[in-house]
Amino acid sequence: MTLAHSFVGPGDARRTIVLVHGLLASGRNLRSLARALTEALPDTRALLVDLPGHGDSPKLGESDRVISVRGCADAVAALVQTTQSNVHTVIGHSLGGKVALLLAHQLAGCERVWTLDTRLDTDPNWRGQSDVATVMAALRSVPVPAADRKAVATALADHGLSDRVAEWLTTNLKRSDAGFTWVFDFDQIEGLTDDYFHLDAIAFLEARGFGPDVHLLRAENGDRWTPHALARVQALSQPRIHLHTLADAGHWVHADNLPGLLKLLLESL
Repeated sequence: MTLAHSFVGPGDARRTIVLVHGLLASGRNLRSLARALTEALPDTRALLVDLPGHGDSPKLGESDRVISVRGCADAVAALVQTTQSNVHTVIGHSLGGKVALLLAHQLAGCERVWTLDTRLDTDPNWRGQSDVATVMAALRSVPVPAADRKAVATALADHGLSDRVAEWLTTNLKRSDAGFTWVFDFDQIEGLTDDYFHLDAIAFLEARGFGPDVHLLRAENGDRWTPHALARVQALSQPRIHLHTLADAGHWVHADNLPGLLKLLLESL
């Protein structure tokens, strides 16, 4: 699978940062962060990818119905090889953080990986209690094809989503002859979501050997970090694992406090 992607920064840059988006998003959601990083770091470009089934990347075929976190990491690793990018840092938001952890350990020469407000532990019961389940139910309830994006945003808001989230979700619509439809396959996306909530990234970190520096960022006002997960991370004895808290930010850290996020990232870069 060839993933849709774009570069930000000088075309002749010798080093590359890979940015990985979260569930129901795309590479363009991290473009402002990519632009800020490449403006601050000379000789560096950013690679923005659309994960399988997201953005402009293709859906999986009928014979391969479930997208996994590891499958996403493998697909991005193949893209890095194809583009001959010298990757020194991988940054992933939310679900993209788990993809980033697995990806960084595949890339020779990768020096560090950042997870941005990622749910690192497991939640097998996510379908019954998480806001992700609420969003998925709202998406499935909207009749498509739709006449325009505004009609879809209104329908999503009517199902309890905030105006901000509803507007953001409409970026996943594509125009067809019949009207606007979703770019993703709901069954595939729910399969990926299920894999994300079953993957214990803290256990991965507990068991890992030598690898890149790991920076785990939690949003001060977010809800993705459980007290149990925080305690497990704080108990990790490996000196190359670092925990950060971003003040004045909810889950959308790159939108809520970009200057603060950029300051933390640049301190490690």
